[in-house]
Amino acid sequence: MPLKARYAKKDLADWARFYDLKITWPPKVFPVNSVAAMRGVIAAFDAGRGVEFSRAAFEAYWGDDRDIAQREVLADVAARAGLDPEALLARIET
Repeated sequence: MPLKARYAKKDLADWARFYDLKITWPPKVFPVNSVAAMRGVIAAFDAGRGVEFSRAAFEAYWGDDRDIAQREVLADVAARAGLDPEALLARIET
């Protein structure tokens, strides 16, 4: 493994440990289309739950290998972040 890749892997593990996050390389969904999730983050910050939504989306993708491009996954992420899933999904579409 090239030096840069080894360092990136170590750096990611360090951040995961610091933030108490589970990070595994997604075996099924990589790369992921994260546009809808990024729009969801903006909507979540507007609703005062941006950090919670961001963490839930991160954990869904990097920890649980869920496809955060899918509406049903984003609805679950929204609920985990304390947001109304339908309202968040509607906002993503605007």
